[in-house]
Amino acid sequence: MVFGQRRNNGEITARRNQRKNMPSVLGADVKVEGDIITDGDLFIGGAVKGRVVAHQLTLGESASLTGIVEADTAVISGALVGKLTANIVTIKRTASVAAEITHVQLSVESGGGFEGYSRRVASLDKVAAKIEAEQIAAAPSVPALTHAEAAA
Repeated sequence: MVFGQRRNNGEITARRNQRKNMPSVLGADVKVEGDIITDGDLFIGGAVKGRVVAHQLTLGESASLTGIVEADTAVISGALVGKLTANIVTIKRTASVAAEITHVQLSVESGGGFEGYSRRVASLDKVAAKIEAEQIAAAPSVPALTHAEAAA
């Protein structure tokens, strides 16, 4: 764009949509401890400890992820330890997975390492409802206060 030149609204919208389709990328030098939540695609090249929620998760060959993963699609090429819930799971030949996997579709390439167990389900809808119920049940109970106690 030449300085001072204005773009039309169609060009601006097209550029925004192009950015939406681009994955978020955590490079090989990035280490994260905590939750990563996105509605989009996520590529992890570094090390993550925590909960990861993404539309599509791609775990790079030299990457590691320890924690809980929820995705529509998960492509694992690196090291994964924990729990994975996804409609489609692909464990690549370079992967090392030690996890509890709940999936609709699972494929493991020749040479891909998988230790743990997998559970095939027809749909993740019931699984999501069960996980939510377990999280609510596990939440610490807080005693209710009366109006008089809260006012004091």
